[in-house]
Amino acid sequence: MLELENINVYYGEFRVLKNISLKVEPKELVAVLGPNGHGKSTLLKTICGLINPESGSIRYDGVEISHLSTEQITEMGIVYIAEDRNLFPDMTVMENLRLGAYNKNARKPAIVKRNLEFVFEFFPRLKEWSKRKAGTLSGGEARMCAIGRGLMAAPKFIAIDEPSLGLAPIIRTDVFSKIAEINNTGTSVLLVEQNVVESARLIERSYIIDDGKIVFEGTKDEMFNNDHVMKVFLGA
Repeated sequence: MLELENINVYYGEFRVLKNISLKVEPKELVAVLGPNGHGKSTLLKTICGLINPESGSIRYDGVEISHLSTEQITEMGIVYIAEDRNLFPDMTVMENLRLGAYNKNARKPAIVKRNLEFVFEFFPRLKEWSKRKAGTLSGGEARMCAIGRGLMAAPKFIAIDEPSLGLAPIIRTDVFSKIAEINNTGTSVLLVEQNVVESARLIERSYIIDDGKIVFEGTKDEMFNNDHVMKVFLGA
């Protein structure tokens, strides 16, 4: 479904991503792990068209997307859920959710209605909070709203950046559970996450980025059986 080959990204003179190659198969849940500030978020932004790579290839369903606009990429079924959530605080939860249904595949009234029902099935509390201003939500509530807004776009592929950041343990566990449920519906997920233990319960494969380079690729078992990876990169 998604395949990156030798992607290089620069911020000015500084090369942030260095010959990054990875793939996510249809219906797969893959994690990108590694230290903060080493290129994980930049990777997701590059996939979703917020940053253009200097060189390399990004293919989605066989189509080259590395120089398409974010709008064009979203129309193809790719949704990016940012670390900082990017909700509109003075708008209600319902208004924020409806903003997710902006692409041509999701904006028809019947599809909006269907996707709202789908979101409320995953996050029943969002229906209860539908008239609340998004700015009054807690961290966990805002994260649920951000994921729900992403689902309103009827995605085939979701790139999620640090969904557990700043959440209490019980809320964090619930959010990870919902991500697994979303993946089980057939949606491919690329997950950037610092919480290795929680994310390991979900993933099939993982990549580790260090200093902008992929330094490990393998299954969950291969990751946990690699002493060097566990000690140096995962702090175990």
